[in-house]
Amino acid sequence: MFKYKPFSLLAACLLAGVTLAACGGGEDEQVDGPAWVIQGRVVDANGAGVGGATVSVALDKTYSASTNADGGYELKTPREYAYPAYLSGIVSKAGYLPKPLLLSYANGLLAASANIATRPTTDADLLFASGLAVTHLGDSNFSGSVNSQFQTPTASGTSWFDKATLSAEQKAKYGRLCVSFHAKGVQSGTNVQDLVSISRNGEAGTYLVQAMPATDASGAYSVVNHCFSLATFAAQDVLQVQINSMQTSPGDYDDFEFIAVTGLLQ
Repeated sequence: MFKYKPFSLLAACLLAGVTLAACGGGEDEQVDGPAWVIQGRVVDANGAGVGGATVSVALDKTYSASTNADGGYELKTPREYAYPAYLSGIVSKAGYLPKPLLLSYANGLLAASANIATRPTTDADLLFASGLAVTHLGDSNFSGSVNSQFQTPTASGTSWFDKATLSAEQKAKYGRLCVSFHAKGVQSGTNVQDLVSISRNGEAGTYLVQAMPATDASGAYSVVNHCFSLATFAAQDVLQVQINSMQTSPGDYDDFEFIAVTGLLQ
């Protein structure tokens, strides 16, 4: 089974909380021709604006904008583009929890969630750099139904994973890890169960595995949250979080997308 674990320049920029221009990707911010203008705010738990955050959407290129001191942003994307009914971007700033920007396209109009709430990170947060970008798992064998309209048409493989080290302080304070992300197109049911797991650095015999629920049949993004006990893990263990597309029939894997993978220790 192919293992997909990219760490792109985009992911590095987002984790660092800097604009793409500062990372050598300034050309991606330009729209050639007519553009949609997406406006909104990034706010904290108290509703105060979060300045200096990066808001980006990956299409044919990655289009990005930075928030002003009041958290406001204005992101431009091309009008002439084959948008899926539902798509997503990412909001990130160093020291803050990454959050998805959810968008929809219907009747020739592109719309986005107006306000995106985030918060400062704590020692309970595990961030996964390669889980910030939209990832499409499966085998690229899908129909054109609304539940199979993808932002990234070509699947990158059938498995994604990333890792984080469980410190001694975290092991002493917390008893479980909850893995959260937004997903669309998941067809889990009686014939297939797409999977989320954690393990000790991918070692056989250490996996804790849970079946993913099916996401919204409309093709919209759903919140996916899976919690795992840390009883069998020790301080300084490397925790591997993994998401697997499974076969719906012999040789045919489920195609779905997800974004903004984070872990919360509890």
